[in-house]
Amino acid sequence: MIADMEKILDNFLMLSQKLSKDISLKTFIDCFPYPILIYAPDGMPVMVNQAFLKSYNIDSADEIAGKYNVFKDCQITTSELLPYTKRVFIGETFF
Repeated sequence: MIADMEKILDNFLMLSQKLSKDISLKTFIDCFPYPILIYAPDGMPVMVNQAFLKSYNIDSADEIAGKYNVFKDCQITTSELLPYTKRVFIGETFF
């Protein structure tokens, strides 16, 4: 699972080097007009974009960091959703 996340990060870093030496993941996701929340493999949020903060009327990402874990969310940890959530966190895509 962690190896998959590291591969994704490595791919992003390679892409960002091609686009610009100054681009960061935060800068990259802030370019999108829709809310983005990025989680660590353990389910804790590590980054949000400005659209996310605006959409949910949150003043700062600090209000989320370390205070929410997707794997402790009662709507996500249902017996129907939890297996899929775990699979998403290892890199599978679901709709």
